[in-house]
Amino acid sequence: AEALAKVVPASKKVALLFSAKDKASNLFMALSMQLEKRIDFVLLPEKGNKEVAGTYGVSKYPTLLIANADGEGKHQVFEGKLGYKE
Repeated sequence: AEALAKVVPASKKVALLFSAKDKASNLFMALSMQLEKRIDFVLLPEKGNKEVAGTYGVSKYPTLLIANADGEGKHQVFEGKLGYKE
């Protein structure tokens, strides 16, 4: 939560994508551009972010969750399949 507070205003919601990959998907990037005024999107690669993952109880990758940037309150984990299907 402290690391997020440095880059995201505390009053804002943030979408956290915990990923085994170091680069965001095109879909994640498109969503971040469409919703930039309402929610911030943050990619957290598995390497180097184990402590943050532990804070949110993330044990598998990829995991997408919505949280308050200040870390207060409950966070919501997306339970569906992450991916694009034509």
